[in-house]
Amino acid sequence: MDKNLIKNIEENKFFRVGDTFYDIDKIENDHLIFCTFGGGFQTKISLNDKKLNKDFYNGDLTFFEKVPYIYQSVELYLEGWKENENLEAYNLKFHNWNGWSHCYATLDQVIKFNEYQKNSEHGLANGLYEDTDIFKIIDDETITIKEYEQLEANKMELITIKSDIINYNGKDINPKVFDLMSANWCWSQA
Repeated sequence: MDKNLIKNIEENKFFRVGDTFYDIDKIENDHLIFCTFGGGFQTKISLNDKKLNKDFYNGDLTFFEKVPYIYQSVELYLEGWKENENLEAYNLKFHNWNGWSHCYATLDQVIKFNEYQKNSEHGLANGLYEDTDIFKIIDDETITIKEYEQLEANKMELITIKSDIINYNGKDINPKVFDLMSANWCWSQA
């Protein structure tokens, strides 16, 4: 077992291979226990694994205390929207929730989102819930939506989302963006 590899595992919370980050859980019985960052099943690999050690010494496996915040520009859509109904948005390149992207959009894109949702095949006339599927715009700095997980109307949690400035390619994005979360939607990139 390589002491430098073990030291790196013990001193860090994450490792990266290619464009994928992994969350380090622990070392147990000479195995590294980990899962994909943002959600996934736990996996284990022997600390004596030849490929693991080779990747470490070749620099193909690198360790991090925290996952970097790198935003990328994306066009997003949801199933049921009409052709060419896309949002111009941003997501964090390496940050996911249960494998799905967190999406960030300006207020004008949130307004588009609401219109696309209302007019979609799942629209208000077809079972769309205005409280859970459309953002309520409070002002230029605040939007809200109710948590979808609780379908009992009197028990749904109201989520308040404040706008924020993100840095994309070295420049602050202004107007500010809203973290649309994954909000239980399976975002697809156009």
